[in-house]
Amino acid sequence: AGDNIVSGTDVAIKRMIGTEHTARFEIEARLLSQLKHPRVVEVLDHFQDASGIYYIVMELVRGSDLGKILEERGNPGLPVPEVIEYARQTCEALQYVHDQQIVHRDVKPANLICGEEGITLLADLDAVVAPARSHKRWKAGRGTFSPLRGSEIEPVITTVLSASGA
Repeated sequence: AGDNIVSGTDVAIKRMIGTEHTARFEIEARLLSQLKHPRVVEVLDHFQDASGIYYIVMELVRGSDLGKILEERGNPGLPVPEVIEYARQTCEALQYVHDQQIVHRDVKPANLICGEEGITLLADLDAVVAPARSHKRWKAGRGTFSPLRGSEIEPVITTVLSASGA
């Protein structure tokens, strides 16, 4: 964490380990800095230092990640209404991101922060892809992503519901 000396607010700073993926990291940072939604962490700035290490400056979301909450309170399960609200808020974030033609490839409880305003989707830069020109395939820095079919979505929904103990 750090301070934004212009606004006086706390920020989160993510440091890229190594320099081998700098170009991809910068493209993703530029893409994500365009996202503006209350359920998606805001990327405020990005830069590279003299040694080639890349940094991302994001809003600091205070709270606990959903993974930790599940570890602490998830046995036998969270209350169903709470799980439904977490799922609704996560879908709201993902709908916005998808409307911007971006796919977050690592949606998991650890990438969801439960703060004062509810769920915030973290911009995990290593897990975001933008679509290629073809509507059938999505291109990323590390391969190609095919959109999920309905049969592939069901296990994800089951996982969310199982967190509630239902």
